[in-house]
Amino acid sequence: MIKENLYEITKETFKEAIFLAYKGGITSLAPLGFSGDTIILHGTKNEKTSRVSQVSIRNYSGDAELLITDREGHFLFYGRFRVDLGLDFLVEQYWTIFNSVKMSILKVIERTSEFKDIEIHENVEKTVGFDMLFAFQELHKRKHKCKSDAVA
Repeated sequence: MIKENLYEITKETFKEAIFLAYKGGITSLAPLGFSGDTIILHGTKNEKTSRVSQVSIRNYSGDAELLITDREGHFLFYGRFRVDLGLDFLVEQYWTIFNSVKMSILKVIERTSEFKDIEIHENVEKTVGFDMLFAFQELHKRKHKCKSDAVA
């Protein structure tokens, strides 16, 4: 499936990749979802940074997820559509996105900010993900405390 040249990637390549991403089934399960194998349409490794420049598709919790990175592995595009919207819709959307950023894939795109210069105030709202992590941490502590009590 990997294409040596970006210009070898076609709409048909996207269609095949989406099909393969779903055909392979679920290969990874996590607290917030599941995923299948990553189907790489184009990829190169930067030996200096070990990051990967890639165009890839995967099944992420039932959505067709597209990731496109630059030469150093920084995200140019990351997003997904529900596969229920239809294969033709996904292919058209991903084809448009791919063509919009294609010229940047083999370049290094300088970052405007690394967010080091942004001040985060005390009253900033935190997402529910932090509550989930805290609950998981507490559950983990209780589980391991019970095991250690049983040994004692």
